[in-house]
Amino acid sequence: MRAKPFSRPTLIAAVELLEDHSQARFNQMVLRLGLEDEIGSGTAVSVAKKCDILGRIIVQRPDQMLDTLDAP
Repeated sequence: MRAKPFSRPTLIAAVELLEDHSQARFNQMVLRLGLEDEIGSGTAVSVAKKCDILGRIIVQRPDQMLDTLDAP
């Protein structure tokens, strides 16, 4: 596996796809990613703005890997 498996443009494009999510679905994803301290769950901020915040977090942490397996 490459050190950085996805390019910056690919990550940003992926985040842009999330703009069609409802507040509830987006907030669930934030919880799964463990980013609830960085991205609030309130409805005062639009999903589009939350996507902007998520995109900025992702490009600032290019070396952070997310373990998606729940293995012991």
